[in-house]
Amino acid sequence: MFRLLSLMWFILELVVFFWVAHLIGLGWTLLLIVLSSLAGGVLMRRFGLANIQKAQLKMMQGQSPTREMLNAVAIVLGGIFMIIPGLISSILGLFLLIPGLRNPFANWILKKSRFNMMQGAAFTQQASSAKPVQDPDIIEGDQGRTIEGEAWKSHDEP
Repeated sequence: MFRLLSLMWFILELVVFFWVAHLIGLGWTLLLIVLSSLAGGVLMRRFGLANIQKAQLKMMQGQSPTREMLNAVAIVLGGIFMIIPGLISSILGLFLLIPGLRNPFANWILKKSRFNMMQGAAFTQQASSAKPVQDPDIIEGDQGRTIEGEAWKSHDEP
């Protein structure tokens, strides 16, 4: 099934490539594909880093970073689609990389997903009831100070 879909995708990409090459010329079409691949890498890096920072901020605030994680998946897929040579894949990648075009896709997924509500509630509850965990490698010393260290035995001693 995957092979059939891949073959159909490849044939569709070739048909669109030759159609666009017929309209604007072979050189311009090749330049368009190369530029879209470069732009995909740049956009993926730019939007990806900003999205990771937003997700980290939400997690530090004890909120669920569901939307940010969904955006991260869309950004990675968009970058991959833009880097893959082909005009159809570049257009799909552009839709997934640009926030104004990506947000309707993300909103649709979030509306269809019941997992979002359950996961968000579980994350908030877990963050509010978190207790510090005592590290077994830390030993309480005199006067309540924490002492941490390693002991080494020399092989030269009898």
